[in-house]
Amino acid sequence: MSTYLQRQSYPINPAIFPLLSTSATASLALYEYIFLNSLLKASQTQSQKYSSSVARTIALWWSQSLPSGLAVILSLGLTSLITGIRTIRAFPAGSTRRWVAVAGTLLATGHFAFAPRISKVIQGMAYAYERAGVWERKVDAMEAGKTEEQVAEEKALEGQREWLRVHFWRTLLTDLPALGCFGWLVFAS
Repeated sequence: MSTYLQRQSYPINPAIFPLLSTSATASLALYEYIFLNSLLKASQTQSQKYSSSVARTIALWWSQSLPSGLAVILSLGLTSLITGIRTIRAFPAGSTRRWVAVAGTLLATGHFAFAPRISKVIQGMAYAYERAGVWERKVDAMEAGKTEEQVAEEKALEGQREWLRVHFWRTLLTDLPALGCFGWLVFAS
């Protein structure tokens, strides 16, 4: 532990708390990518009969996990923000450690910069088969010469593809670098 932290009588390095919350965020992000990507791959490699089942599973997963999943990710993000600010204040102004803490906190919070773009995609997947989109599906189906079921399936699968693209870049650009910043603050002492 650095002498600065010892002088301030911190019993442990304060960066451990945002490290734990960003670790949880990154772990969740990686798990979601693996799980949801495997569903999407199953829809591409199986027959049409299974593709429809996979699309329904994706829509059901999103509609059922959205409230609790949102609560978890907001809790982790808020924890990273609050503990990140606390970590920033623990290091002397102008020090490298303080700048790394600032970067880690901004990166962890940056996860939510992707929310406006991705929220509509998630909503489209979660409610692809719900009654709210019946009229839209009827019009889309008539224009494309497809059934409503096929239109709902395409919306769910295309939404999942888009979510995976955005999620991949969000994880790569915000979650993993934030984890690296707080990891450096804890383990480079």
